[in-house]
Formats: sequence, structure tokens, C-alpha cells
Amino acid sequence: METLKLKYLIGALVLGVVIMSAGCGKDGSAPDQDKASQGKQEALKESVETSAANAKGHEAGSDITEISSTQQFDKILADNGVVVVQLYADWCGPCQMLKPRIKEIAKEYKGKITVAAVNVDNNREIAVKQGVKGIPDVRIFQNGKEKKKFVGLQGKKNYTDFIDSLLK
Repeated sequence: METLKLKYLIGALVLGVVIMSAGCGKDGSAPDQDKASQGKQEALKESVETSAANAKGHEAGSDITEISSTQQFDKILADNGVVVVQLYADWCGPCQMLKPRIKEIAKEYKGKITVAAVNVDNNREIAVKQGVKGIPDVRIFQNGKEKKKFVGLQGKKNYTDFIDSLLK
């Protein structure tokens, strides 16, 4: 638990530095900003802070299956047609930003696809077996075979367009 807290703290600090330095002028001072851009910056900061505060796995009762073992991962792929798997870590800011998109996809495609999530810190064997090199990582499988891999934060439409092509 302490390791997770340390990872979260380091991730939050790095993310904070990136956000704070993103608006710096050439000499390191803050550039002149209009109220609209200041508001956008504050909204982004609040979104990141909220995501970091909620840095937990997918909650029980959601339309997303939280995978906790290699056997469960293999069974879900074998027993279902189209499966979307989000590989993430609790300390990963972009992973937390992706969760609401994945939840929307799970709700919109309920009964048509299976959506699962794998915490790579808790399931290193799955991450290694799948060759995860960066997170967030979303894999889309059909009949147990990987059809598409998305690494990094993507727009929801990128996922849904590919899912729709598999469901035709």
C-alpha cells in the first residue's frame, strides 16, 4: 500500500510540474492570459486533481469486469466475442482520464461486447504476456485474438469506430 501511495505521489508531482510549466513564458514567468484560457487551465487542473483523488480501480457493479488473474483474463477472451481491455495503473493520470470514456463504451455496447480492465501493477504477468510498453493501453480482441491496440490517451470515437467495424 505504501508503494502505491509513493507511486501516486510521484505521478501527481510530475503531472503538477507538467501542468504548471505548460503555461510558462520564455523567461519562466507566466504569460499574459485572458480569463477564458485561465478558466480552461483551472478546469484542467481540477480535472487532474479529481482524477488523482479517485485513482482507484473500476467500482464493483459497473459494466466493466476488473481482471485479477491470468486465468480470468484468458477465460474472458475465450468466452466472449468482442472484448475491450483497458490496461492501466492507479497512479497514471491519462489512465484515470480514460476511465470515463471506457465506462461510456461499456454502457453503450452492453450486451454486444465485454469490457474489462487490468491494473498492470497488480497483474504484472498479464502486462508482460501482452507486451505492454506504455499505459494507458487499450486492446480490442475478437474471438480471443487481438485485433487492435491503442497506446496512450485516445478519443472515444477511435475506440467506437473500431468496435463498430468488428460488430458489422
